Amino acid sequence: MKNVGFYDWKLGPNKPVSWIMIHVPANGGGKSQDMHSALHLGIILSGKHVGKYGNTGLELNSSNIYLTSPWEPHCTLPGSSERDILLINLDDSTLEKFFFIGREKLEKLFFMPPEERMQCINQNPGKTILIEHALAVFEQDDSPEKPLAMYNAVLTFFISLLPHIPGGTPSGELPGSRLKPALQSLNCKLMSVEDAAGLCNLSVSRFAVLFKEFFGISFGRYERLFRLNGAKDDLHNGSTLKEAAEKWNFCDKSHLARLLKKYE
Repeated sequence: MKNVGFYDWKLGPNKPVSWIMIHVPANGGGKSQDMHSALHLGIILSGKHVGKYGNTGLELNSSNIYLTSPWEPHCTLPGSSERDILLINLDDSTLEKFFFIGREKLEKLFFMPPEERMQCINQNPGKTILIEHALAVFEQDDSPEKPLAMYNAVLTFFISLLPHIPGGTPSGELPGSRLKPALQSLNCKLMSVEDAAGLCNLSVSRFAVLFKEFFGISFGRYERLFRLNGAKDDLHNGSTLKEAAEKWNFCDKSHLARLLKKYE
């Protein structure tokens, strides 16, 4: 009934959507902050979820929906009850290309402050339709058409949401969007703050301030956590510590093991 591993972020035009049903015990969840290049659209089916998105802690209850923006650091905070979540993962670039009208509004949604974004999503009347449609698709027998049906449910939701997203700010002027070139270039190789700032055509000092304001952590810590999450993904899929350490540019398997222990 799922088509994705928990750390799966390998989405693109040929696989723009994936999903997983998660049952989480009270207070259960990641201790360190995850960040993935996919959008996470989480539907709280039961219980209470307390999460941190960027700098913001938010409480979400049954029938609420959260949208984690691409590369946004996120984790679970104490206070969460036992809960069931249908987590739908989306490739943001493929989604944006569909919206030949309203793309600027969609990107604005992704770079809104988390609290404002969650309010916009949960005040949308189309929320109930998404929950019903997504659950109906999830319960279908597996078939080649099932991902298409799930993607259609998500597209319908975003189309209904579009008129409720405030306009008036060109996407290029959104502070978070200034960081996209560096974020899109993150991979298993090391990236210095100087290189990241250069990709964004910003000075190192301006880039560092903007990044810390938007994500709540320094770029150096963020970049290390990004590679650590990549290594966890590979370990989850059967790689050895040595293989994951070499691929994701950690000094050795002992270094990777120490970091995993520290952040987990």
